[in-house]
Amino acid sequence: MNEGSLNSIITNGVLSVLAIFSIISLSIIIERFIFLARYKIHLNLYRKYIPNDISTLKQLLTAKGAGSKSSKQRMTPFDAILLSILTLPVINRAEMHERLDAKFTEVYMLYQSKVNILGIFAKLSTLLGLFGTVTGMIESFNNIVDKGVSTASIVASGISSALITTAAGLIIAIPVTFFYEYFNDKIDKEIKKMEIITSDLLSTLIDKSRERSTAK
Repeated sequence: MNEGSLNSIITNGVLSVLAIFSIISLSIIIERFIFLARYKIHLNLYRKYIPNDISTLKQLLTAKGAGSKSSKQRMTPFDAILLSILTLPVINRAEMHERLDAKFTEVYMLYQSKVNILGIFAKLSTLLGLFGTVTGMIESFNNIVDKGVSTASIVASGISSALITTAAGLIIAIPVTFFYEYFNDKIDKEIKKMEIITSDLLSTLIDKSRERSTAK
């Protein structure tokens, strides 16, 4: 097998892998857009019930969890956390947070699912493109040495062909990196909204528990 055919195999292999990366990345991007739209946290929706109408919130969440036809919305992972807070005995804030840490970790992992793959593909696409270019340029310079010709047109032609894989890698890496950062930012904002709502709910429940204790 001569160097030209070997380089051709490497270039085609790199381009094939990059094509696979692009297809998988596109499917992940579409799936994450749908997921985040479905499970978007609306602060105002929860603030209608916290702190003044906790009992109604509990009824709505219970109806969602039971799959009641009267509930138009489906149970979300965050709703499950809120329902667990409302059904657990109220202790102090520190112990409640300790109980909820594992549940929040599960929700974070669910939101973050597959996003890190985008980051991996973005880095690998760039590196694979550079690998294809380096091997192509090595072959190009070897041809110049073998043939003893070093005109600008021959050098430029070889380098131009070698740079195709780098261009392909960047074409994939740039948008994938953008969506990787976009989804991470979006997920961080959703988690912060969950923390705000959870903190407000815990404060309300603890205050009401103290009021009942004082009344006794």
